[in-house]
Formats: sequence, structure tokens, C-alpha cells
Amino acid sequence: MDQFFLLLIAASLIPICIPLLKRWPLSSQYWRSACIAGLGSDLQAVFVVVVARVSLSLSYSIRFAAIGVSSCVLAIILAMKGDDRWRPGVTITSSIGLCIWAILVSLH
Repeated sequence: MDQFFLLLIAASLIPICIPLLKRWPLSSQYWRSACIAGLGSDLQAVFVVVVARVSLSLSYSIRFAAIGVSSCVLAIILAMKGDDRWRPGVTITSSIGLCIWAILVSLH
């Protein structure tokens, strides 16, 4: 089950990576929001690995989720302030990240 979630987390990062493959000029706003969204995904991956090893209690999982959810929300807010064409990619990735956090917390 943990491998499925790790693949889901990796797939959720695809919308952020699309502007990197194109020749669009990327603003500093994009890099800030993409890095914060990436931080949320990194926390999800760490959460899945640690829970799979059964070394994380429920109180710590709520702390992980609080940081991860807040990073996803912050990435959405930063993306909404930007005017570039990359904005939907960061918003989609962060929204998927919020859904993944909801699933991870409810399953744990």
C-alpha cells in the first residue's frame, strides 16, 4: 500500500514539472510556490515511509499533516497571486496534495 501512495505522490508532482520542460520564463513567484508545494509532497513521502515502518504515533502524524496541509495551502495562495501561465500547475498539484493528506490522515 505504501508503494501505491508513493507513486501517487510522485504523479501529483507532474503538473509542477511541465513548465520546467517548456521554454517559458519562470518567475520567482513560481519557484516559491513550486518549492513549497514540493515540500508538502516531500513531507507526504516521509510520512508514508515512516508510517509503513510503524514508528509514528497518531499524535506525530497530526503534526506532520498540519505542516503538510499548511504548505499546500500556502502554495495555492502564492500561486493565486501570480499572473503567469504556470499558475494552474501549482494549484492542481497543491490541491491533489490536500486530497492525499486527507486520505493519509484518515487511514492512519
